[in-house]
Amino acid sequence: MNNITIKSSSKINLFLSIGKRLPNGYHKISSVFSEINVSDILNMKKIINNEIIIKSDVPEINNRENTAYKAAALIKKKFNIKSGIEIKIIKKIPIGAGLGGGSGNAAVAIIELNRLFNLGLNKNKMKKIASEIGSDVPFFIEGGACIVSGIGEKVKKIKSKAKLNLLVIKPKTGISTNWAYNKLDKCNKKGKNSNQKKKQYNLIKALKSGNIKKISENMHNDFEPIIERKSPIIKKIKSDLVKSGALNSMLTGSGSAVFGIFKDKKAASSAYKSLKRKHKTIFLTKTL
Repeated sequence: MNNITIKSSSKINLFLSIGKRLPNGYHKISSVFSEINVSDILNMKKIINNEIIIKSDVPEINNRENTAYKAAALIKKKFNIKSGIEIKIIKKIPIGAGLGGGSGNAAVAIIELNRLFNLGLNKNKMKKIASEIGSDVPFFIEGGACIVSGIGEKVKKIKSKAKLNLLVIKPKTGISTNWAYNKLDKCNKKGKNSNQKKKQYNLIKALKSGNIKKISENMHNDFEPIIERKSPIIKKIKSDLVKSGALNSMLTGSGSAVFGIFKDKKAASSAYKSLKRKHKTIFLTKTL
């Protein structure tokens, strides 16, 4: 097998609490991620020369800062691979949205290069490599619904019975993750209080039981207040989603995408039809 084409999914944060900045520049987090089926398409193949080539329909990611490039470079170095690698990325996941598109691309690159070069890596070994690339990358090795902690390297699967029907809307504006973390640091945010811990516990319990109402009632994101102040459109989108029938709506990650949870597919589809005239970048989707 010298050529692989595969989807690369995205995620939402149903819960996100940020701790203090560590000496290495990362922050400790306590989060609940859920994989969703808004996806990029990646094609990877071996090439004769020793290069790593990234090709995308979004020119700004065709460089060595691309997470899939970093994954390929790390795999080549660790396993002394002499063959070159070409990675083509068709982007569907918006950039600067908090949906983890780049992290998902890196994880898929690790998984599929493992297959392409018969490296024999198990999931834990792939997660370890993923943690060297970025904080969200190990989650995409696992997928599904997970508790994510540490600096993102600790990923624990949740046996979720919940299949969430969602709308995801991204405004024109994007949010710099570095800006969001720096701003949060200045607000002296020090991590979870007792109320947040209770919410996270209740959220995980609701995922396990499939209680969509309780899931929507216990969502939390530390970034939301500061992002709403910077971009008032976030609050407006949340309001639009709730007015259109969402049980609740929230910013994902550091934004700028907002998601709404609906009671069923019919309710989500109805809201999609009414909101797509107002919001250009909108996805009718569900958790995986």
